[in-house]
Amino acid sequence: NNSTPEYDGTSVSAVAALKLFTVGTADSITISFDIMVDGEGSFDYFKLFLAPSSQQFPATTSVTSDHFGYNSFSTNAYNFYANGYGTQSSYPYVLNKLTASIHVTATMPNPNTSPNANSTALLALTWKNDGSVTYNPPATITNLSVTASGSGPVVTNPTVATNAATSVAQTTATLNATITNPDNVTISAKGFEWKATTGGTYTQVTGTGTGNTFTANLTNLTPNTSYTYKAFITYNGTTVYGSQMTFTTLQQGADPCDVPTGLHSTNVENEAISIAWDAAANVNSWNIQYRPVGGTLSSATSNTNSYTITGLTGHTNYEIQVQANCGDGNVSDWSAPITVQTTNVGIENYLANNVTLFPNPAREYVDVRVDGDVNVTAMEVFDVYGKLLNTMTVTENPTRINVSGLADGMYFVRVTTDRGVVTKTFVKR
Repeated sequence: NNSTPEYDGTSVSAVAALKLFTVGTADSITISFDIMVDGEGSFDYFKLFLAPSSQQFPATTSVTSDHFGYNSFSTNAYNFYANGYGTQSSYPYVLNKLTASIHVTATMPNPNTSPNANSTALLALTWKNDGSVTYNPPATITNLSVTASGSGPVVTNPTVATNAATSVAQTTATLNATITNPDNVTISAKGFEWKATTGGTYTQVTGTGTGNTFTANLTNLTPNTSYTYKAFITYNGTTVYGSQMTFTTLQQGADPCDVPTGLHSTNVENEAISIAWDAAANVNSWNIQYRPVGGTLSSATSNTNSYTITGLTGHTNYEIQVQANCGDGNVSDWSAPITVQTTNVGIENYLANNVTLFPNPAREYVDVRVDGDVNVTAMEVFDVYGKLLNTMTVTENPTRINVSGLADGMYFVRVTTDRGVVTKTFVKR
């Protein structure tokens, strides 16, 4: 503003001008500016920092031996002595006598260790003078620019999945969605667009919820009517949508469709899970939805109260839910999910091949030998009726089991390891 800043007094001081910039995932940041400054060549310093946004640069009158007062942070620094960069060479220093400037360009790496699209950095312009004269020299900076270069690490944009509607009644329903956002990109808006499937126009409603899921409650709907909806999110000025889905409100006066109960797995294999649940008299069919934990939903339909899900991945946890369909759009809420892990055929074969029993048939004892990188945690003997007969403490390999007191016949040894469970048979004679 054309005033004359003069640093009077004789005490030392360090001053910082600070500004936050969005640097995103850039590899490097270039700062350029013009500076007019003067001072003593051995004591007065200018220094530029590019720091994480949490770094502190407090003003101080206690300048340490590094001449800056900011020796706790030394990364990404650019500095020079003040002497010789102005035309004023006698005291007192005043700004209107500094008529010459120099142009400074400094390129520094992104100071953030794990940057994302919203990462910021703190630009700190620091000026120290030592107070050895009546007036300490001023400094002024103009034509400041900050530019970023390099793509940095790839940022995965967030996506949104439209999930099945729940709590569908004659005039109300709840819409559901799930966000996938591995790089934590800032999402500025989330919600749904919905309309009557036939002849309607989309209406937007804001979604609520924390974490990766959000919902919206619709009211004043028309009974026995089909509605179409899709989830959306907005980030960095871009709006993306999930797939379209539909639901149908209940008929006026329709009996409620009860949530299925007793959902459980009946058989688990490497690529398949069989499930069953309690039957209900007024149910026409059942809807099944499943997904790897945290993954994308898939769906199926069954006319009986059991179903086998196929095409799965081995050694993976799956969430499974069931919904009753009582006809005419009258569906229940989804059941509470169960989590089932598919088996790992490779591990089962490995254990079967590396656990051996001998002699077999046996008279007095059976030795159980476990080969390979396997730690045994339990070893038990059962008869053919599943009755537990003996539990062994495993202290050596092979482990010897005394079978002299057993009646002649077939028996099972179940070996539990840190890599799974394997059951072997032997015959006592």
